Amino acid sequence: MAAGGDAEFAGELAAIFIEEVASKLANLRAATETNDQAALQAVAHSLKGAAATLGFEEVARRALALEMEARARTLDATIAAHHLELLTRACAEAQRHAREFLGGSE
Repeated sequence: MAAGGDAEFAGELAAIFIEEVASKLANLRAATETNDQAALQAVAHSLKGAAATLGFEEVARRALALEMEARARTLDATIAAHHLELLTRACAEAQRHAREFLGGSE
């Protein structure tokens, strides 16, 4: 796991990621339903940063795609839902890896 090679720091970040990813995904779903492109951009950006710090490249890549489309204001509900589904799957895998890193204690 990334986080600059500091295992303790990485563990703290992994725990935060596990704790916060569900609410971030819920916020993205809500923003998708209301076509709130600014909220999609902001939440995707936040999730991208957290994932990149931990080395969860697939989450970071999926969040970046969502962020960029929201920034360009090119998202419609179907495209946003597709991006969100792929991001949700990537987040589930990242959470699994974070839990393994933490020794299954989360």
